[in-house]
Amino acid sequence: MLIGACSDQAACIKMTTDQIQAFYGAVNMTYPLLGKDYVAFLLARLQQEGHCNLPTLEIAEQLFRAVHSKPVELIRALLQFQGPTAIGSSSAEP
Repeated sequence: MLIGACSDQAACIKMTTDQIQAFYGAVNMTYPLLGKDYVAFLLARLQQEGHCNLPTLEIAEQLFRAVHSKPVELIRALLQFQGPTAIGSSSAEP
């Protein structure tokens, strides 16, 4: 059994349906995107790490959708609220 994640849904579908691709014939399942629970968890974690000036949950949720529900991009965007010296200094990245 192989479980994988792909950020490009079209590429993932092609890998499982195109006969010349390595994963041809594999089962392709779409899982739900991370949502409000994840954003709340991340905001709480960043606050515990001492980050301040974070947006509200509602604003952070909109930001998460704007970055196409990509956790790393959300973290980068949230850390921009900290100012230029804090970018990249968090251990919050997965």
